[in-house]
Amino acid sequence: MAAAAITGAALLSLKPAEIKAEKPVIIIIPYIELPEPIIEQEVTYSPNSAEVEIIAKMLWGEARGIGSDMQIAACAWVAVNRVEAGGYSQTIEDVITAEDQFVGYSADNPITGYLKWLAADVLTRWHNEINGQADVGRVIPSDYLWFSAVGGVNKFRSGYESTDYWDWTMKNPYES
Repeated sequence: MAAAAITGAALLSLKPAEIKAEKPVIIIIPYIELPEPIIEQEVTYSPNSAEVEIIAKMLWGEARGIGSDMQIAACAWVAVNRVEAGGYSQTIEDVITAEDQFVGYSADNPITGYLKWLAADVLTRWHNEINGQADVGRVIPSDYLWFSAVGGVNKFRSGYESTDYWDWTMKNPYES
């Protein structure tokens, strides 16, 4: 028996009943090289180590001794809020080292593992927020740009001379 060859559009136009023939049907499918599949990979963000260190040094000078992760983290959020707000600087380093801004900061402050962890955590949450993630675990609103020690506790405010302090109504991301 001789085989019948069917190619291209002729194959597409056949009805199933027409394929049943006395002769074997050979279907020729041209080889098409397919591109490699695109595998989406989640990119893990790793905070800039210099920013982590400078925030950790600022936290050591501004918030050491505070017993709440949330309240310590709020000091770091003030720094990132200032970068976002404009008018201060475009970098964490410049915001923190600006004269008379974060007076507890010193380049000579020690860096503890805990403060590095907290600084990296805030930077990661901020990065996620910038990239569109909602509910990242921000501990103060983005318009809170100032804090000062009042009665041995840092009080956070949205106006430079305001006495209306943040009331800690946001969910604490550091509590289980």
